Amino acid sequence: MAVLGTAQSWTQKADLPGTGRWGAVGFAAAGYGYICTGVASGNLTDLWQWDPVTNIWTQKADFPGGPRREAAAFSINDIGYVGFGRTSPNGGYSNDLWAYDPTTNTWTQKASLPAQVRATPGTFELNGSGYVVGGNPNSSPYLNDLWEYVPTSDTWIQHTSMPATGRSGPIAFGANGKGYVGSGNDNSANYSCKDFWEWDPVSDSWSQRSDIPGQERRHGCAFVISGVPYAGGGWDGTTYFTDFYKYNPGTDTWTPIANYGGVGAYEPVGFAIGARGYAGTGGTSGGDTPQYWQYAPESPTIGIDEGSTSWDIRPYLANDRIILQGWSGGGSEEYWICDAAGRIVMSGSVVHPEIVLKETTTGIYVLHLAGRRGGVLDWSFSVVR
Repeated sequence: MAVLGTAQSWTQKADLPGTGRWGAVGFAAAGYGYICTGVASGNLTDLWQWDPVTNIWTQKADFPGGPRREAAAFSINDIGYVGFGRTSPNGGYSNDLWAYDPTTNTWTQKASLPAQVRATPGTFELNGSGYVVGGNPNSSPYLNDLWEYVPTSDTWIQHTSMPATGRSGPIAFGANGKGYVGSGNDNSANYSCKDFWEWDPVSDSWSQRSDIPGQERRHGCAFVISGVPYAGGGWDGTTYFTDFYKYNPGTDTWTPIANYGGVGAYEPVGFAIGARGYAGTGGTSGGDTPQYWQYAPESPTIGIDEGSTSWDIRPYLANDRIILQGWSGGGSEEYWICDAAGRIVMSGSVVHPEIVLKETTTGIYVLHLAGRRGGVLDWSFSVVR
């Protein structure tokens, strides 16, 4: 039976300056990533810009709406939008909206949502508009209403509510011309769920789709790379998850990708810049974290320093084997392949520019390849049989 899969990898980037935070929001605009607000020792207003070329964070103009956490954010035409959220520790929920222009480093207040104040709604971008769905209004039940923000007219339009229980902290994204919302806190026994819904803007109607894989969760994150959605992370009140999945809207199928490279977190930030996805910050079992990681759908060339020389290898999957593009031969390279639990399932010496996958079943694996003079290549890949 053939092995199918794609190579992917997580790479750690520079931590967000400071001691870490949870309940922040993030967006991408004009080729940069942004993380804003959240909570550390108290609610925050700071805005940070990340440059993917230099891997440097730069502080920008503070969010003018006041300190808050568990807000919402989206970006349209290289303008970031931030609003809603909890403005005080025990209440103070908001329905305001602010626009950030990276070219002028300025904020402008926009029309407030003409509905209940709320925190932790789902948001997505679609066809030049931003969408807000559900959220926690600091009362029961949680909300399931859907609102569209139109930047060109600075107006809000209400659409058909999601035909499911109200939701706080769902995963949401726009893809394939439709909106998607799932998981979150539905106020059930364990305050988590995994159902997943598709919204069609043409018919203004909802359809239930395949559940998000893994355990029920809330407060995960998502990003969309070149039209392909990825989602995962979050927690269920006890476990902090690192599993992530790719969703195919056309076939309504989920495929596991490499686990998040950092520590599992509550309310992480997720967004995409170009052909890469990013996730970071959040609350962990060890406290607030400033972690920030990049996800690459296809593994880039990886160089291994061998002292006097270096060589580049680009592994990729082809049917039932890994092809080691760029391998120069000569023998003595050793490899071992570990499963998601860290167990070695295959090992040996490299004598050809390929490794036949004999002992792998469906799952996530890591190839470790040792160079002749030291150095190890670590490359994650998924197998579906």
